[in-house]
Amino acid sequence: KVDWAEVKDSLNVRMVLEEFAIRQAIQKLTVSEWDDLMRQLHKLFEGILEAIKANSPADANKCDIEIHTSIITAAHNTYLSRIWSTTSLHYLVWSPERETYPFTDEKWTVFIERHRVLLADLVGHDPDVSAAAIRNHITGKLNDLGSLTNQTILEGPTR
Repeated sequence: KVDWAEVKDSLNVRMVLEEFAIRQAIQKLTVSEWDDLMRQLHKLFEGILEAIKANSPADANKCDIEIHTSIITAAHNTYLSRIWSTTSLHYLVWSPERETYPFTDEKWTVFIERHRVLLADLVGHDPDVSAAAIRNHITGKLNDLGSLTNQTILEGPTR
């Protein structure tokens, strides 16, 4: 059984870590390195689309986790990467939704659009826009989880 309060707490921690990671990545990466990261993230997004087309949630999961782990890795912060991997926060990219399989077409559409918006907002290399994009992305997930438990998890800006 999923402990939704624990999931909420974990996702809030994940939001802070990913916002911090994106700001550090923007600060540390050259424009060329940032462009390489964006190409990598877009390739992983294409992997999500292919997995959904093939009706493979496990493969979509793998690409989704890799998108968010790539953001953490791009910060070039050993301690941040260690926290991400040792606390298993990378699994909170996806795991709670396993309780709601199979995904409906509507849920896949929302999932795809959220990632499309996230990547579009990251391309600009702006720390405030990018941090807000991460926050909005995870806020959407928190609110989705709230709808599963009939409660408002987090109020915040959404796109």
